[in-house]
Amino acid sequence: VRHADGILKHQYKTLKRTEATLRENATLLTSSERFAHFGSWEVNYATGEVVWSDELYRIVGRERFAVDDWPQALSKMARPDDRELIEQQFEQLKDGKLLDYTCRIVRPDGEERVVEVRGEITRFTGVIPRRASGYIHDITERSRMEDALAASQAELKHQALYDQLTGLANRHLFLDRLRHAVALANREESSFCLLFLDLDGFKEINDTFGHGTGDAVLEEIGRRLSKVSRQTDLVARIGGDEFTVMMATGSRREGAELLAQKFVDSINVPYGWNGQQARLGVSLGI
Repeated sequence: VRHADGILKHQYKTLKRTEATLRENATLLTSSERFAHFGSWEVNYATGEVVWSDELYRIVGRERFAVDDWPQALSKMARPDDRELIEQQFEQLKDGKLLDYTCRIVRPDGEERVVEVRGEITRFTGVIPRRASGYIHDITERSRMEDALAASQAELKHQALYDQLTGLANRHLFLDRLRHAVALANREESSFCLLFLDLDGFKEINDTFGHGTGDAVLEEIGRRLSKVSRQTDLVARIGGDEFTVMMATGSRREGAELLAQKFVDSINVPYGWNGQQARLGVSLGI
């Protein structure tokens, strides 16, 4: 009896140590999920039981509740234009395919979170899925950083290729497009037209009324040239008061002359500001 009692005490102590270890591991897993913004989930297809981790509830911004309509519960939290994707993905999961998609969920307070959803079938009976598990990763901050980086890169690219004052193409972009146009014209044995415009009287406006007024006039010139030109034309500011227009490959001189007259007429319209008015002329070559 004493021997049996000793065995029981040993087993009891072992069980207690195991329980303590499991609690420590569960605490560590919960902390790891929170720091990494990973929420785990598991579904038992046989019983319909769905288990979400605490972090998954935090990610979706909801208190713990009984998840009895999986995956519709997640689909209802998603943006309407993401719901069909979610339901399709979970149907494919039942066929044994990996769950792998990104969507946006909406918290009760209206905040959107971008999440990656991953999962797989972990147990089959024959070909029938019995269990599936996976995780939801909150990548909102990463997504915002990527969007900000992409916007910054786009802005830097725009600044490198476009004139900051007028919004027209700058000399760098003009020369790049010119090289391509020349190569295309040589290959196709065709031609294209270039128009060069040099403003007359701009220096006097700049000297008399100041650079602020001069900049405003240049901005207006840019708007007028853009309005008159066609979508296939490249309008560029290549110097202080110098502009050029590159017409599409295959353009002819007759068309260039008609476009040039429109530019002249547009530039000759008086410029007004703060009760002041001035006229500009333009020297133009084709």
